[in-house]
Amino acid sequence: ALQSPEECLPIASEFANVEAALGELQRARAVMKHAAQVADPRTAHGEQFWNEWHQLELEHGSEDTFRDMLRMKRAISTHFSQAYMLMPGAARAAAMLARNADLQRRIE
Repeated sequence: ALQSPEECLPIASEFANVEAALGELQRARAVMKHAAQVADPRTAHGEQFWNEWHQLELEHGSEDTFRDMLRMKRAISTHFSQAYMLMPGAARAAAMLARNADLQRRIE
């Protein structure tokens, strides 16, 4: 079983490569675009995924499709960096809720 969504990236890359080998480039790109939603470029799986998509576009794509891939990578990168920046605030909020619940129990 997969432990995290990012573990599906090697499977998605392999599936996209099969589609590309069959000449189904639009389907290959669709698979990569869908999987990219969980491909954090800062992680090992994510970095490998983006390198493989980069290679796919170099071999089969045009300047436009390559640019689209880079645009998506920047957007995903921004998404993950913002999610990371928001984590301490979320952790503080969770701690505050726990304290409030503890105080509520003491009052009752």
